[in-house]
Amino acid sequence: MRRVATAVLPRAAVLGSCRTVYTIYGATVQEASVAVNADKPEATHRSFALNHSPDTSLNTLGVSAVALTDPEAYLASAVEDDIRRLLAVDWTVEFDSFWRDRVRSHLMTFDTLYVPDRRPLRRFFLGNAVHNVQVRDAVKKRLNYLESILDVAEATEKHYSTVAKTRFLMQREVFDPLQREKLLARCYEAVDAFTASCPAEFQRKAKTELELHLSNLRHWTCDSPNAKMWFPRRLA
Repeated sequence: MRRVATAVLPRAAVLGSCRTVYTIYGATVQEASVAVNADKPEATHRSFALNHSPDTSLNTLGVSAVALTDPEAYLASAVEDDIRRLLAVDWTVEFDSFWRDRVRSHLMTFDTLYVPDRRPLRRFFLGNAVHNVQVRDAVKKRLNYLESILDVAEATEKHYSTVAKTRFLMQREVFDPLQREKLLARCYEAVDAFTASCPAEFQRKAKTELELHLSNLRHWTCDSPNAKMWFPRRLA
């Protein structure tokens, strides 16, 4: 019987392949690792070790000059940056489900910093800012605004998914012109009801992005007798 020789790995190779131990140290604020030289772009950012967001001045929040801890400055900056990014992204094809987790993370950080008797273990690492009432109210107001944007964006994405599924049915399963016209009518009615219930400041964005896909859906009802007459193009 042939004996197979097995190579013995060096101890350094075995130890080097082991998984490192996770610690909460990597998730806490490490401002010392960020350059403080004004000539470097990093000096204009508040950061965790691997997460940067543009610095937000207190004037943007509408509060007077008060001392902020590093986690407070990071939270305020991250919320303002996410508001800007979420308003700029397309709520149909470009929307991502990670936004809900990100906003939930901001809420957890807010509770840790400003709500008494909440998340004491996280407060041990992030610090206690319950006394900073003025900043707390300003950040909470911006967090509520971010949640409102997210709610409308998620609803817009759900209506887009419905329109996309309907277009898939028209292309592959539903070949009767009258049935395709009924599907188109249902999508128009659903989108109209949704956009009418949107807050006024988000209504135009949601309506414009959804009607672009309704126009594409209307293309697949070219042989329907009344589709083009009852459902004209309404691109803003």
